[in-house]
Order: sequence, then C-alpha cells, then structure tokens
Amino acid sequence: MIRTLRAIAVAGAAVAALAACSSNDVKGTPTATPGGGTTTTAKGGSSGQPDLDLKKYLGAPCTILTPAQQSELSTFREAKAEAEGIDGPTCTYQGKDSLANSTFKVAFSVKGRTFEEGVSNSAAFSTFRETKIAGYQAAVFDGADGKRNCNAAVRTSATEFVLIQATIGKNDKLNDGNACGTAEQVAGTVVANLKG
Repeated sequence: MIRTLRAIAVAGAAVAALAACSSNDVKGTPTATPGGGTTTTAKGGSSGQPDLDLKKYLGAPCTILTPAQQSELSTFREAKAEAEGIDGPTCTYQGKDSLANSTFKVAFSVKGRTFEEGVSNSAAFSTFRETKIAGYQAAVFDGADGKRNCNAAVRTSATEFVLIQATIGKNDKLNDGNACGTAEQVAGTVVANLKG
C-alpha cells in the first residue's frame, strides 16, 4: 500500500513538473517597440520554420496560383477574388464544368484568428489529420469521408493561416475520390509560392 502511495506521489510530482515547464510563452525573437516595450516575433509553427508573409497576395489573392499550376489541377472559369471574406481575402477557382472539373478556394486568414482556433472544431470531424505541409504545421479535415470535399489549413505565423477548400467534381478523373490528398497538394503549392 505504501509503495502504491509513493508511486502515485512520484507520478503526481512528475506531472506537476511537466506542467510547470510548459507555458503559453511565444517563442521567437524579442524586438524593441516604439513605446519602449518589446514584442516577440514567433516562428511559423512548432517546426521552427520562418513565418510566411501573406501581404503580397492580400490585394490580389487569385495570383497565389499561377496559370500553369491551375491547369495542372483542373479547367477553371475565371478565378474570382473576394476582398473581404470572413477571415480575410479569398480566391475561388471554380471548375468550368461542375461535374467534370473540381473547384478550389484559397482563403487567407489574417484577421486575428489563429490556426489553432481555425481548426479546433474540426478535430471532431470524421476525417481529421494533423500533419506538416512543406514543413509547416497543418491540418487536413472534412465532416464526411474526405473523398469529394476536404480542407487543408496551414499555419503561416502565430496569428495567420491559409485554408484550402477542395470540392471534387463528380466526374473529375484526375482527382476522383481524393479531395483530402488534392487539398493537401494545393496547400503545398500555395506554401511554395508564399516562400517565393
């Protein structure tokens, strides 16, 4: 009995020590601010990758995919930009034929909602997987089986992320039944373009 109590006490102390070691501190580089305080610039994820700058694409979100990259995915109507989506600018690459071609939406989340907040409710979805895309923290998810619709979110900084939504056309032979894989592929292309 005494051994059991000692084991519980030791385990409790270990848990307390681990909890004390973890914190909500932002890791990064402290820099001086004009008011004399400091701010910390965080890295783009727990992977230690540098933040990705989304500014270049905020005024022209449809330039995130080149015409050549678009043609590798599907045949699209003219890309449609929306300057003020829920979390920031978006671009929809709508399939030319809704049955034969897939549709993709790229959303830039730049209004303060973090990656963690953006994907937190998705963890309960039937299709959910945390991963890394091009070295960046990411999540791939869908409320169903991920065959026709899927999302891929990539953390680009402490307060910003990019979300790719894929809707696979019923007769799309190239991407048939693989919405999550295709969304992840598009996300990798977006990250590569953001890196420059």
